Amino acid sequence: DARKRHEQELVRKAHYDELTGLANRKVLTDRLQQAIAHADRAEQLAAILFLDLDNFKDINDGLGHQHGDRLLQIVAKRLAENVRSGDTVARVGGDEFVILLTQLRDPADVESFHRKLRKVCAEPVVIADRIVRVAVSVGAALSPLDGSTVTDLLRHADLAMYRVKQQGRNGLAFYQAEMDVAENSKQSGN
Repeated sequence: DARKRHEQELVRKAHYDELTGLANRKVLTDRLQQAIAHADRAEQLAAILFLDLDNFKDINDGLGHQHGDRLLQIVAKRLAENVRSGDTVARVGGDEFVILLTQLRDPADVESFHRKLRKVCAEPVVIADRIVRVAVSVGAALSPLDGSTVTDLLRHADLAMYRVKQQGRNGLAFYQAEMDVAENSKQSGN
């Protein structure tokens, strides 16, 4: 009935990004908390990958927001189609996505996934009669190695992603403790 459909719609809006249909920050946070607990118990790793589309602003401004939104939908679909069923893809902001990879044995698993991700994202997309290729800057943080809270892991993956941006974009960086030191000295004005 109409009331039940309305309730389902409210639940969907509360948990999923309206534009892409991906999980939102709330769902990501819940799943990340579960993954942290599981990784610790199972002596496995969980990886948070913070992705930012390189030069998205140029595409969005040059082709228009409608076409930018279409590109985000295509990228979201590609990301979702290339993770395992227990993993999570979330959109957390404009052109920022987070992927939670669970039940990993080795950081090399993240590097392998990143190679696949770069290839999938780089496949040409035709938007507004133009061929667009998407490159992504990716920062990774591993649980339990790089933190044991949702806040720390997301912040660390974000710091690593900014390192990739500083080093020329379209790559992968793992969080390292000196990234915090650099960030703290920047914030304190040193």
